[in-house]
Amino acid sequence: MCIRDSPKLGKLTSGLVDPRQPEKGSLAMLAILLLVFIIAAIWFAAINDTLLRWNQASESFFYAFHNPWTIAPMKWLLFIGHDLSLLMVTLVVSIWFMYRRLYIVLSHWLLLSISAYIFSVLICRIGHDQWHVVASHHVFWFTALASFWAIIVAGAYPIKWRSWPYVLAGMLILLFAFASLFFYQINLAMVVLSVLTASIWSMLIGIAFRTRNRKQFLGLPVKIAFLLTLLLMPLANWLLFSSSTKVVKPEWLQQQISEKTTGWANNGQQTSVSYTHLRAHETD
Repeated sequence: MCIRDSPKLGKLTSGLVDPRQPEKGSLAMLAILLLVFIIAAIWFAAINDTLLRWNQASESFFYAFHNPWTIAPMKWLLFIGHDLSLLMVTLVVSIWFMYRRLYIVLSHWLLLSISAYIFSVLICRIGHDQWHVVASHHVFWFTALASFWAIIVAGAYPIKWRSWPYVLAGMLILLFAFASLFFYQINLAMVVLSVLTASIWSMLIGIAFRTRNRKQFLGLPVKIAFLLTLLLMPLANWLLFSSSTKVVKPEWLQQQISEKTTGWANNGQQTSVSYTHLRAHETD
């Protein structure tokens, strides 16, 4: 039995798999269900001791990579997924779609980008209790754009090469997620949740798009526009945000580092002890 034959799932997904049905209602209901799942997952991650230990283990792991040689390349990877980069990618690809009058893919592209940004802000608000309207750790937004880009350009490849856009998108997502964790912008549980849910959301919109558009457009300009903008925007982000992008260690990690060093080495007592010891020798 297929999903459309189910009385409940059929109504929920009919707009995705049936081009005769409007897709807005189905996508809106699925977006609400996805948001409810995200809230429940974040709440579970906040109270689960195992996930908390995983977060701390990953933070300790990334602390070992911190040195003057790794900060610069990690910052470059972080700026690939900065909100300014994702905004420019959205605009550049949208301009090409408008120029080619590909209005169906344009509407789905804009829907995905706008909704993914909203999801990202809500995830940060729920998970960090702060409104990060402009940030460099919106993993959901980056994952959704990269995944949907792979969906819309994969059809332009020969069958044996159609997996390569997904491989490239996956590599970009992993690199950006790694950089986000390196700078402690977001914890491991939030990264995993963002990647999984964003992949699902882009897949749902991709199904709705493919249901309404069976023809494959020329994929090369979209590939070039997406990748070139994504790789060049870190230059602008470096000039604008490099000085304000710093490694901010979690409180528990800072406390642990402080405890591992002796108190007299931290509070200046080492100098006073050495000076007192020297004066004693001079007196003798």
